[in-house]
Order: sequence, then structure tokens, then C-alpha cells
Amino acid sequence: METKIFHPGNSALLFQYKETTILVDGIYNGINVGMSKMPISYWDSLYNRSDAFSGVNALIFTHLHPDHYSEEHIDAYLNNTNNGSSVKVYGPGCKYNDVDISYKPHNIRVYQIGDIKIVSKLTLHDGDIYRQDIHESVLIICGDESFFIAGDAELFHEDAAIFLAYTNHINYVFCNLYQFNNIHCIQCITSFNPDKYYLYHLPDKIDDTYNYRSISKQILNKLKINYDIDVITLPHMSWCN
Repeated sequence: METKIFHPGNSALLFQYKETTILVDGIYNGINVGMSKMPISYWDSLYNRSDAFSGVNALIFTHLHPDHYSEEHIDAYLNNTNNGSSVKVYGPGCKYNDVDISYKPHNIRVYQIGDIKIVSKLTLHDGDIYRQDIHESVLIICGDESFFIAGDAELFHEDAAIFLAYTNHINYVFCNLYQFNNIHCIQCITSFNPDKYYLYHLPDKIDDTYNYRSISKQILNKLKINYDIDVITLPHMSWCN
């Protein structure tokens, strides 16, 4: 695998490919919605552009809920003189949007950040109370490697066909626990036929007031029994295998 992928926490994913690094849903504070805030060590590295975060070229967001997006922290990050004005930002409805987007049929947006191509699609946020919130699922294309980030979408079989028109093969799929428990989402992601399925978007154990981690184990066991799908649960502050 030429692309390197790091998972800081919640829904954050860092992609490094050639000379380009992008961070998806990586500046957040989800402590009031059953998720976690950014670990201090992570924020320090990100803010000071050190370690894996030394060369971030773009911040991308699937939507603007607090466990994915913190405007306060983004302001601080962009105002840090060490970061300069070279960091691009994109998110549906985000005030910072400064990328050149090509609009395609089926609610597709395509844009390029250095060596990485991004294909995003307007998708429904899961849960009735969030249906009106703008949300996009994202396909990250790094040369011959592609990675699907579901965000918090309720996905359908037709979404898979639309995304697959932009890539020959999807290597990894990143989904939350609800998507692995939804028949429409399962039909979509299995149509991708990825090399690996990853469960992400879990809080730290200390913040898990809704027992998401316990629930996810039950869901993944059922998924294995019913669909013979093996899912890797991503630890926070870790690299993908």
C-alpha cells in the first residue's frame, strides 16, 4: 500500500500520498454528543505541524457536526503563522471553502489537492432529525488506490454505482457502527468489494457514555454471521495496516 493512513480519533482520518497530506474530519470536539474531544497530544502535533501532521495540505469535512468539525479549533489552526495560508479547506456549507470544484451529475463534486483526487457526493445523514443537514461521503483517490469514507451517511445501492464510476477498485471502506447495521448501507459497501472494511467513529473508552463500543461488538458479530464480513476496528492514534 503506497498510501499511509492514520486515525487520530472519532472520525478523523489522515491520508499521506507522495507529497500530499489531507486530513478528513480531523478537527473536532464531540464531547457533548457522545464522542471525544481531540487528544491533547494530537492537537499539539496538528497545531504545531509536527510528526505525521507536518505537511497537511488540506482539511476536508463530510459535514459540520461537532464530532467532525470544530470552527473554533479550525480558526486557531489556520491563524497559526506556522501553518500559513497554503492549507486548503473544504466541507459542505463550511465558511472556509477555497478549493476549485468541478460539479458532476448525481450530486458529485470533484477536486484535486496536490497528488490526491477527491470525489464527494451529497448523501443523506442517518437519523430522521439530521435529514436536512448537508452531508457528503467521500472517495479519496491516491493514484491506483482508492478509499471510501462514509461519514454519517445512510447509503444505498445506487450510491455504490455512482462512486465506482470514478475508480477501478476501492481498497478500504471506513464506516460507523450504524452503517454496519443497516441493510441498505451493507448492500452499498459490499458492492464496493473492498480489500478491507474498517469501523471508525468511536469515542475513547472514557467518553463512551452510550456504550457504542459494546454495541459495535454485537453488530460486527452479527455482520460476520449473516454476511461473512470481517471488520477491523480502528484504535485511536494508530496507523492502518
